[in-house]
Amino acid sequence: MDNFIDDIFPLRKHLEDPDVTDIFVGGSGEIITKVFGKGKVFTGERVIPSKARGIILSAAVMLDKPLDPLNGIPKLDAVIPKPFGARITGLPPPWVSAPELAIRKPPKLIFPLEDYVEKGRLEQDEYELVCRYIKERKNLLIEGGTGSGKSTFANAVLKKMVEYTPNDRFYIVEDAPELQCEARDKTQLE
Repeated sequence: MDNFIDDIFPLRKHLEDPDVTDIFVGGSGEIITKVFGKGKVFTGERVIPSKARGIILSAAVMLDKPLDPLNGIPKLDAVIPKPFGARITGLPPPWVSAPELAIRKPPKLIFPLEDYVEKGRLEQDEYELVCRYIKERKNLLIEGGTGSGKSTFANAVLKKMVEYTPNDRFYIVEDAPELQCEARDKTQLE
């Protein structure tokens, strides 16, 4: 873990910033962040290719994840342990011309569905429909493009589900750890 902490030094301030949700280092080496409420921010800061590659490789070693671009394992997909708990995806050459990595941080704050109504992102009748579906245990399909707020909305729905049924068991299966559930009785699988 110490090597990894040393390697991520150029990204550390962004990892520790509660408003930053995503960090991306592209082939140019520029650090691009996504800031809650602002969107994409081009920081003007750069990570040299050897340092970006070092971050990817040290994360793979620390997390015991296979990474062999020349033999069919071209990218790293993993979760950085606490205190960060963020998801990291890394692509080293030869699949890209320069190492690229993306880090997605879990949200620090889960917004209740009521906030969506207050901020005009959900109409009152839509809110009531979602709540009725939750109470009646009906399915809800949440869809949208990358960065459109699907996980944030799903977390708000989970929060409401726990509010309505605090003693139920929650069994959550996801491909990447983004959902946060406050239920006392839960199992979360990746």
